[in-house]
Amino acid sequence: MKIKTIIKTISKKQIWLLFYISLFLCCWSIFAVDLNILPLIKTSIPENICEKINRVLSNLSYGYITGCIFFLLTVVLPHNAKTKTIYPVLNIKIRKIRGYISNVLLEFSRQTDFNHNDFSEDNCVKILMSKSWTDIIPMFQEMQGVRISHLHHLYAMNNNIDKEVNEIIALYNSYLTERQIVLLEELRNAEFCKTVAMFVHIQRINLDDPDGKNDFTKDFCKMVQIFIEIEKTFKIRCDNDLV
Repeated sequence: MKIKTIIKTISKKQIWLLFYISLFLCCWSIFAVDLNILPLIKTSIPENICEKINRVLSNLSYGYITGCIFFLLTVVLPHNAKTKTIYPVLNIKIRKIRGYISNVLLEFSRQTDFNHNDFSEDNCVKILMSKSWTDIIPMFQEMQGVRISHLHHLYAMNNNIDKEVNEIIALYNSYLTERQIVLLEELRNAEFCKTVAMFVHIQRINLDDPDGKNDFTKDFCKMVQIFIEIEKTFKIRCDNDLV
């Protein structure tokens, strides 16, 4: 159990660091033992035993370096090449999530001067506090003939976000960093999503109380901040290589 626990705590960066350190030591062994370019480590062990140890280390080094070259050519390079084609697709999905959040803020901000594309906490609070969450959205009723409240619109947003996150994790898990996976899980399991899912099924509910609505709004802002962090990680990943 202890070994499994240790393995789980090792990150990808630590694995790559160990990979490169081992590669460096193997190169040092070859340059020192076979090529005599680098100095050997002095020891009190008898010379004949040292020669055997050096020969073993040299053979292991050749094998490790050969394995590294094979791994880089058959795994890393193809993975990096495919990542460059996958990440534009992932960015489209991230932009779709931004669109869902923006559309909700748009419906809340109609007849106001607030900018629905501004995801800052101060702006989100002002927008969500400006309307009654249980009121019917006028634009939906006028254009589509659908009587849907702001609360139901938020519930639909949560479902759409959950769908996109599920697809990202299920289809592109191997192209995500640990940080991205954690943030995506935090996004779809945000406290705001649970609260909306609970209240949307209650027949009679009053969300006009300033204190209660303020708490829900803060949860919404926390969810938005998680999404902003996700956007940042994807922009960083697009500019940097996988290795």
